[in-house]
Amino acid sequence: MEVAELIKKADDSLLKQNPSERYVRRHRHIWEIFSHYSKKHDIKEFSTDLLSCFLDEEFGIELTNESHSKQEYENYIRPLLLLSNINSGGTFLRITKFDRVAEIECFSEVIDHYKLSCQKINNKKSTIDAKLWTIKPFLLLLSQDGVTDISGLQARYIHEFILVNAGRALKSINQRMNHLRAFIVFLFDNKYISLDLSGCVIVPPKPNPRLVQTWTKDEIAGILSVIERGTSVGKRDYAVFMLVTQLGLRTSDITHMVFDNIIWSECKISLIQQKTGIPLDLPLLEAVGDAIIDYLKYGRPKEDKSQYIFVRHTAPFGKIENFWRPMQRYLQAAHITVHKEKPHGFHSFRFTLATRLLEEEVPIETISAVLGHSSSDSTQRYLRADINKLRQCALNPEAVYG
Repeated sequence: MEVAELIKKADDSLLKQNPSERYVRRHRHIWEIFSHYSKKHDIKEFSTDLLSCFLDEEFGIELTNESHSKQEYENYIRPLLLLSNINSGGTFLRITKFDRVAEIECFSEVIDHYKLSCQKINNKKSTIDAKLWTIKPFLLLLSQDGVTDISGLQARYIHEFILVNAGRALKSINQRMNHLRAFIVFLFDNKYISLDLSGCVIVPPKPNPRLVQTWTKDEIAGILSVIERGTSVGKRDYAVFMLVTQLGLRTSDITHMVFDNIIWSECKISLIQQKTGIPLDLPLLEAVGDAIIDYLKYGRPKEDKSQYIFVRHTAPFGKIENFWRPMQRYLQAAHITVHKEKPHGFHSFRFTLATRLLEEEVPIETISAVLGHSSSDSTQRYLRADINKLRQCALNPEAVYG
């Protein structure tokens, strides 16, 4: 299909989804630049090669690279992959908050049954939510093609959904395809469909684990130093960063932390981990406790009556969801360079604490207890970041071949 025709078709499909103005503007912006690029090179027909060259030459983005940042994916890659999907005969599918999409109400009974099935095998709420994040857009794809009864599921819809997700990182594709296959097995086992189509779901191999970004002591000190502790938001962020850098708490445990989790009389933090459901007790270090007290006394909005410690500072109040944006802002303010090929989210501070403890020869069992792992096997993956210890395992080629 010609580029101009394809963009027109994609734009028409986009508007049918009732998206926000910002969402439309983001897509149209990159489509316009792509259109100028194709005209400049006198190329009318759309192709994957054209898309790849455009991303590489205009933005320095390699389409096949697995380490795209969230911003790169949302602003550049996803709008173009949607063009590719429509060009190959696929459906324009918005990856958005599907809980509010009326088109999948016809599948509400199936969804409720699947959720109950997941609960019976003791899936945590976060796991079920992750599964539904795959299942709901898949059902939306069926609905948009006129299928309102799950018994009408065909292999071609599975292939189409695979194409929709083909531009994601390999880790994300692997997870989504595993979720989709499990859902189709559920449909067959519960006689929603007469044919087991789970074999149509091609699950790619797991990607090779990448080393997470780790931070030096000076870099962590630099990040903490640029946080404006004179403001209410700064007091909150400083306390949060102290919790993760000094105690290695997960983001989910920090965002769900309530007043009862801090036992001041015993100087400890006691909570049930959101990821594992396992209790965790950690000492409340003096510097961490002082930061939390400073926030609670002089920073936390009095308008918020919830039990959550760390909350949003503008309406609607309530617990804060994540710290990605503040982290990126402080990294930039501290003039710290990040390695795009390495994951560098908030979890990297937890990874850093583990590697520092390893370098100080703290026993792996102790590190496991600090991080709240159910077994020391979960902690073993941090060993690959201890370069000094790995050097001791290196073979001498002369000795081997001699």
